[in-house]
Amino acid sequence: MSLVVLAAGEADSAAATLAEQLQLPLLSADQEPAEGLYLSYRDGQLVLGRCHHREKPVAVDFASAALSGRKQRGPELLVKAVGGGASRPTVLDATAGLARDGFILASHGYPVTLLERQPVLAAMVADGIRRATAAGGELAQTAAHMQLVNANASDYLAALEDAACPDVIYLDPMFESRDKSALVKKDLRLLQDLVGADSDSDALLELALSKARYRVVVKRAAKAPLLAGKKPGHSVSGKAVRFDVYSLRAYPR
Repeated sequence: MSLVVLAAGEADSAAATLAEQLQLPLLSADQEPAEGLYLSYRDGQLVLGRCHHREKPVAVDFASAALSGRKQRGPELLVKAVGGGASRPTVLDATAGLARDGFILASHGYPVTLLERQPVLAAMVADGIRRATAAGGELAQTAAHMQLVNANASDYLAALEDAACPDVIYLDPMFESRDKSALVKKDLRLLQDLVGADSDSDALLELALSKARYRVVVKRAAKAPLLAGKKPGHSVSGKAVRFDVYSLRAYPR
């Protein structure tokens, strides 16, 4: 699907820099194409939207009500799946996407490396981290636990030396919409149009199992088949999603 950068005006230097960085056409707002996707800076946020569509565009917003709600509802299933106790293990989120799960882990004190191979998504996550850092307080503290790398996960993992391997590798491959929420469906539709499905998920699991020190955690729809048909040691399940946990060895006490 075609993608352009829309500038708010002639003085929109941020949009011009982004278009050059991503090698995308730079258009003014009145040149918005009839169809396709656009990137634009709106109210200080880098957003991804559908051209000439009424849906609100998507941004990486770590201060959003949705993420705040997840933090306030009690222990996260993802946190239970990653585990590790008081000494938080290092986590490599190999399929970061919009980095929401990575942010939740970072907010619980996990040092998180976010891998995102799609340059547009990486730019959006970088913008979200920048704004969280500028906000100060708890948001900035959480952002300090997050490191973004724009790289293909398979290549990145294959090149890792043993000494640099993460304690935990987290995988959330791109699938069909897993939630009844209209917002989540909209976000996933946009991402699927932008990046498509993850066709290398099975191979990525095998590689992750060879590189993680203690465990690999895979996010799946609640009733989805096992990734690569590989049975986990256990699963942490909710109504909409489950986290399959492949334990390689016990965490140190």
